[in-house]
Amino acid sequence: MDSAEITQQEAAVPVPQPPKMEIVGAGVGVRFVALFIDGVILTAMFFVYVAFLSLLSGGGFSTSLQGASASFYFLIVASYFVLLEWKQGATIGKKAMKLHVEKIDGSPVTIGTSLARNVMRIIDGMFGYLVGAIAIWSSHRHQRLGDMVAGTIVRSLKH
Repeated sequence: MDSAEITQQEAAVPVPQPPKMEIVGAGVGVRFVALFIDGVILTAMFFVYVAFLSLLSGGGFSTSLQGASASFYFLIVASYFVLLEWKQGATIGKKAMKLHVEKIDGSPVTIGTSLARNVMRIIDGMFGYLVGAIAIWSSHRHQRLGDMVAGTIVRSLKH
């Protein structure tokens, strides 16, 4: 047998490939706790913001926001989720629960994917996040609607 025959025979032998591991996202419970932590942080930010506005206006303390002040606070809340998930892969609540947001292929989220998944938070958050919870329970990757639209997953970093 010459070397050309051996090479052809060796080439014909299939090389086993490692199985592709599908990433499965974190469940509803741990994600809810992370969201609760984020909610506490955003509530504290709300009271600091309202106190600041009260000082500026010289009036009494009021938790009623209207017009531009309400729009600005909405921007603060939206930015909290979008920017932290884009730049750090997690909000403070997700970090506390050892969760990480990433694309399905494991790569970091972009500003676009973070924005897409968080715009869908409006729908996921309906009925006290029941819509998002049902989506997570129904998805084989444990994704809420925002994750499905953006092609992202919230993965547990605990092993």
